[in-house]
Amino acid sequence: MELPLSSPAKCELRSVILFLSAKNNSPVEIHRQLVEVYGEKCMDIKNVRKWCREFNEGRINVHDEQRSGRSSLSESTVARIDEMVRANRRITLEEIEDGLNEDFSHFSVHKIVSNTLGYRKVSARWVDKCLKEAAGEWYNTGITKLVDRMKKRFMKTSEALHWTRKQQKIDMDPEEQLYTPNDANTLRTSALALIFSTAEYCAPVWEGSCHTKLIDTQLNSTLRIITGVCQPTRIDWLPVLAHISPPELRRNEATKKMYQKLLDSPDLEINPILQSPPKHRLKSRNPIWSRGNQLLSQNFNISEAWTNSWISSDIPNKNLITSPSVKIPGLSLPRREWVLLNRFRTGQGRCAELMKLWGYTKDPNCACNVPQSMSHILDDCPLYKFNGGISNLHSVTPEALNWLKALPLRL
Repeated sequence: MELPLSSPAKCELRSVILFLSAKNNSPVEIHRQLVEVYGEKCMDIKNVRKWCREFNEGRINVHDEQRSGRSSLSESTVARIDEMVRANRRITLEEIEDGLNEDFSHFSVHKIVSNTLGYRKVSARWVDKCLKEAAGEWYNTGITKLVDRMKKRFMKTSEALHWTRKQQKIDMDPEEQLYTPNDANTLRTSALALIFSTAEYCAPVWEGSCHTKLIDTQLNSTLRIITGVCQPTRIDWLPVLAHISPPELRRNEATKKMYQKLLDSPDLEINPILQSPPKHRLKSRNPIWSRGNQLLSQNFNISEAWTNSWISSDIPNKNLITSPSVKIPGLSLPRREWVLLNRFRTGQGRCAELMKLWGYTKDPNCACNVPQSMSHILDDCPLYKFNGGISNLHSVTPEALNWLKALPLRL
């Protein structure tokens, strides 16, 4: 049944209690009548007894009395806190409490700074909430959209590498065929010019952000286009095959160079901060001076760091690469042979065994009735095997190149 009245104000309930108490009704009777009109959740019997006792003692005010104790929030207090934060962006909540000279709790100061004024901590500085949201929008959508846009342009360039020789002869004059891209070097140069230059713009400033992995995802996708490897291929292989340093190491190198350049320019306003950096209070913050100092103290070298990372990995066939920073053989091969070569190097291709694992086929066997893996095709298959082994194939010997061209499988 719908109640006659709902959502009553506190003063309304207390006025009813005052009226019924003046008629000498008991607290139990008053509570029963309140429940009939306002519902069971309006007020419990304990509070009804408390108000009946206070009204019998002479109280007639049904409103809450103003509480004494801590100072109430005022516009002047908020303005003072705002002025203190703007004057010193590194001010702490304890320093604000001491500067107010009023009885404010730590929680009250934090509530004013965070909720009322809308400040947030970014790299140990108080920054307007709108600025933080704008920065997050830039990291989350701005730069990723920009990189994605560049990647689409890059993919249009890469479409030229999927043309067959027959199409080129039909569509182009013989002289034009000399300038038609038909190898991974063209893709590599295009990727560095279009994708990596965009993704690494001002990288020393934002590389400490949690959104950096979104950029790396786009860059790894670009490296897969260059190398032609399958999606399950280990990420460590991508920079080696494309002969482009890993994105993280490239950003570290850029940070080291910029930090050294700033230290060598004493006239810049940021130089005093770099010489005497502020106290690092939060472990989650990693400003540029912290990263730059660490890279300089370690004498960071991108080739050595890349080599150490490669040696410590557990990648299949990693013994083929002695130094990941050295260009590997085969970058100038035609697209089909280049893709086949990289898939044999990484052990990930469209062989029957892996196609069954990925859910594309039901039969994992080769034509010789043995599970068809990439290593089986290369070393053991009586129909297709290459007698030179993976080492000669990696070196792209004339025999290996002829074998790749003659291989009838689409891997």
